[in-house]
Amino acid sequence: MSNKNFTLYTEAGGWPSAMRSGAFSFGPGSEASQNTTPQDDIQEEKEFGKLQGSWTGFRTYESEFEGGGDENYKIIDEPPSSIDAGMLEGSKYCMSCRKIDVRGLFGLGRRKYHIGYLRHIINRPNCALCRLTMKALENETGKSCTEILEIEKNCFGVLTTLNATFPIGNRENRTLQPIIYLLSGETKAWIAAAIIRLFAEDAMKVGKVPNFYGRLIQEDFADLDLARIWIDECRENHPQCEMAETVRSALDEKQFYVIDVVKGRICLVKRSERYLALSYVWPRQDVVKLLSSNLKDLQVEGSLFEMQLPAAIRDAIVLVQSLNESYLWVDALCIVQDDEALKADLIQSMDSIYSSSFLTIIAAGRDQSHGLPGLDPSQKARNRAPSIEKVDGLRLLPALSSLDTAISHSPWLTRAWTYQEGLLSRRCLVFTSDQMYYRCCSDSRCEDVYAESPHPIPVETHPAKVQPGALAKSQSLKYVSAERRGRDMTSLANFVEYGNLVKGFMERNLTFQSDIINAFSGLLGILNTTFEDCGYFYGLPEGILDICLLWMPTSPGSRRITPNDREKFPSWSWAGWILSVDYSFDTIQAQKNLHTGKLYLTQEETQFLLASNGVDTFVRNDIVWYRWDNGQLRTVKTSAAAASPFLPEPEWPENLNGLDYSIKRTLLIANTTTCEFKIDTKEINIPELLSIIMQTVPCFAILDEEGASCGMLISAERKWARSYKAAGQIEKFEFVRLSGSRKTDLDGASSRTKFWPGVDVKGLQPWGFVNVLLVGYDELGVAYRRALGRMLVGAWERGVLGRKTVVLG
Repeated sequence: MSNKNFTLYTEAGGWPSAMRSGAFSFGPGSEASQNTTPQDDIQEEKEFGKLQGSWTGFRTYESEFEGGGDENYKIIDEPPSSIDAGMLEGSKYCMSCRKIDVRGLFGLGRRKYHIGYLRHIINRPNCALCRLTMKALENETGKSCTEILEIEKNCFGVLTTLNATFPIGNRENRTLQPIIYLLSGETKAWIAAAIIRLFAEDAMKVGKVPNFYGRLIQEDFADLDLARIWIDECRENHPQCEMAETVRSALDEKQFYVIDVVKGRICLVKRSERYLALSYVWPRQDVVKLLSSNLKDLQVEGSLFEMQLPAAIRDAIVLVQSLNESYLWVDALCIVQDDEALKADLIQSMDSIYSSSFLTIIAAGRDQSHGLPGLDPSQKARNRAPSIEKVDGLRLLPALSSLDTAISHSPWLTRAWTYQEGLLSRRCLVFTSDQMYYRCCSDSRCEDVYAESPHPIPVETHPAKVQPGALAKSQSLKYVSAERRGRDMTSLANFVEYGNLVKGFMERNLTFQSDIINAFSGLLGILNTTFEDCGYFYGLPEGILDICLLWMPTSPGSRRITPNDREKFPSWSWAGWILSVDYSFDTIQAQKNLHTGKLYLTQEETQFLLASNGVDTFVRNDIVWYRWDNGQLRTVKTSAAAASPFLPEPEWPENLNGLDYSIKRTLLIANTTTCEFKIDTKEINIPELLSIIMQTVPCFAILDEEGASCGMLISAERKWARSYKAAGQIEKFEFVRLSGSRKTDLDGASSRTKFWPGVDVKGLQPWGFVNVLLVGYDELGVAYRRALGRMLVGAWERGVLGRKTVVLG
């Protein structure tokens, strides 16, 4: 084989430094693959996390090494013609794959090989490496290679290796795994990345220890012996995965119903007893439920064994028995569904129920009617038949999907209720249609990777663990700890955590729209201590309500309507909408106090600053919000509320006295300033919003009295904007001031200055912007949210119409 290697190019970000320095330029037999230094190792380790999952597009380059190692680079737009040659007679490899030094892939250097176009690879069923390639791509994408070709006809593959662990260690002891990048022939964009594993028992053949190499799984059976090993390994080595004593002591006196899997009945136990919990999607047909009418019957020994239970519950009972445990908590059978008071109490306790469970069993198969894939082999619920190929004396396996990829194919990932169940659980045993996975607070395991060890190897990432960065398709099984002691309650990091959780939750679906707050209540319960037990108002922490009102839609949506309009959800909360949302953290940064670096101020700090006229310099949360509570108005517990003697109070409109309490309790009331402006309906997309929050709805410019752009309207509804444009863009709209906003570096970027042209952002005062809300009004004069805006404070002050009481519904 000619001495060729291929360097991967990042179109989005240029050459990563490891690539520029030659760390990725090792061709088989080249001297460059051996002449490395400790400094090279350090640099490569720094680049590891970034290179592991951040590539967005590639070009391939070929280098020819001729006498003395001179390099002559030329762009390769497609694989060489010889790559696509067929099989040699009597060989088990095609002409492309027979040139690959498979053992060398596990050596010191990262070799790279063109393996040809996918349309040719699928026509080489007799080549062992081509079969591996096809199977690995199928496992990773969930599509056959024929289906991939229907989407991308001219794609081709590059075979190389990646470090499988981090820290990556010294070169002799590194765990390397072959990876196939499937690239578009037209754009060179990355289509898929599929991993091939070395069979752990063959690791010694290439001078490696077996840890983190591959294992052949059983097709129809989940290996419960492995599950027991994983759990025991966690209990012995991960003290942080045990229930916090503060949580345990709070549960000692409380009781709830569980399933006694030994006696087959419902029984009462203390919540501090050891139990397992089930997270699953309720089947579409009628579910067996615990009711007041059957509670006594289901407490009879053996009663549950005689019932036709949903597959997930039936399999979970068998699993708990196999693990030699006694109790299982399942919502349908452990909450008395028609006892509204008890049900409400347990729904508000979801944080403690799942965070206190010894283990949460997650039913994440592609077909929920199959229960826990791998528990009942007659169901044939696992759809990845094990395969192994022998190449160059080594046994190789196509890797099964990562945990994130596997659950992304399951209805479990789409349901709102399961979101908090996965996040709150300390230990999860996840059953998917691919294989069984384990995730705890500290580590993770899967059946097709040998990662168990009596002496745990201290690595942050490995092939059985969810990888950081772009390769992680969701954060649905990231652990959210119930232990919040020692945290700075005013830290911006707390809000970032809240914002990320809201974003993930709003991507899920609900069967009953009235469940929007209940399905998030467990996470809100855990976060409440973070926000100093300030409480929540329709999902928004009262203590930082000013900031939490700044959510933005990232998809088209509609108002959340419940059957018979029994439950009202306000327009000012994300809970009032069916859409995807996010918070722009450059805007959130603008709320930080300049001197303390805090997210918000304590009541004492706020009173001091306002009393000393510090409000214009330090903080602009200068609006006191009120809500209707127990028949009267009370202040919402924001930092500005502490200074209420210094700020004007709203006057409750008399015409709203007759409102039903179900509507009154949703209202936000404040005395604030308002302005009227026109909108330029030319759609503008902002690059940083596209990349940070995946913006799929446009921004518009806010126009002042002279028609000049003075602000941006973020993610307004297209349908509304188009109707406004069709009417001639004559009407002015009312804007309500929400809060002051500190300028950020992004405000001076070219993508933003188009909204305030000619303005020297650096020359503005620190609080040079104001956060505003474009509102409409109903027939009673109650305002409702249309869109969020960000404006120059000077333009706002010039257009102020005065102060007024605004009632937001």
